[in-house]
Formats: sequence, C-alpha cells, structure tokens
Amino acid sequence: MHQINELEVPKGLELADRTVYYYATIIKAIILSGDRKLKNFCSSKKLHVNGILWLFDEFLEKKLITYPEAVLKLEKLMSFNDRLPGDECEIRLNKWRNH
Repeated sequence: MHQINELEVPKGLELADRTVYYYATIIKAIILSGDRKLKNFCSSKKLHVNGILWLFDEFLEKKLITYPEAVLKLEKLMSFNDRLPGDECEIRLNKWRNH
C-alpha cells in the first residue's frame, strides 16, 4: 500500500485506479477501464488501456458471442450506463446489425 500511495498520479485518481495502474505495471497487464482519468494517465505511461467496446470487439473476433447477442448486450448496457461513448456505440450497433 505504501508504494501505491507514493505514486505520482494526477489529482483525483482514486485509490482503486492507482492500484490498477500499479499492478498493471508489475504484471504487464492490459487495463480495462472506461474511467477517463485512468485511461489518460495510463496512456501517458505507455500502458495499453481499453474500454468495454474493445471487449465486445474481442468477443466477436474470437467468436465468443454472435453479432445479434452483441447488439442485445450493448443495447442493454446502454440502457443503464450513460457514461458510454454514445457515438461509438451507435457505430458498432449499426455495423453489427448489418453483419
């Protein structure tokens, strides 16, 4: 905890976000987050950061879900998560519906 608390990070970066950053650097992990502050900070440190839409893309590419399932799941997610990037969601939904 001491090392995490001593990190030089942007003001407002929560303890949980600092912890994610700290351990990602240790184990060389990809960070999955939609938090803008965390994404910007990690990107500035040359860490790979991806959001939920990237995860959908990966699931589809690896055929873990079908396009109709992806449409339903993303629409459901959009119904209660207003922090998603709406334009990017709509682009994917249109692409997936026509696939």
